[in-house]
Amino acid sequence: MTFRPLTLDKAASPISLSEWFVISAASIAIITYVCFGIGRSIWLDEGNSILIAAKSYPGLIDALAKDGNPPVYYFILKAVMTLGGRSEIAVRLPSVLAYLCGIAAVYRLASLRY
Repeated sequence: MTFRPLTLDKAASPISLSEWFVISAASIAIITYVCFGIGRSIWLDEGNSILIAAKSYPGLIDALAKDGNPPVYYFILKAVMTLGGRSEIAVRLPSVLAYLCGIAAVYRLASLRY
């Protein structure tokens, strides 16, 4: 595996300015989450999501019928909680990954447009 040199010289750089932007944005997002997000306690809406996802599948479907929110997040959260437990990092992992995927999607759409 070979690594490309990281330079800002547009003519010599194999990484474009937009790729630098995406790498920087993703890095800032991860650093911000690690510095400020992990240490905070579970908020009310997160606790409600954890309680709903902790139910059995029939109970989860029944709770979602009353809750009115889209069910996919709760099924993903249930799978993550099954694999990783109920730690703060584990229950916030789906949201962090969705955030990072959003950054990548915006980059992809912008690169297709411009």
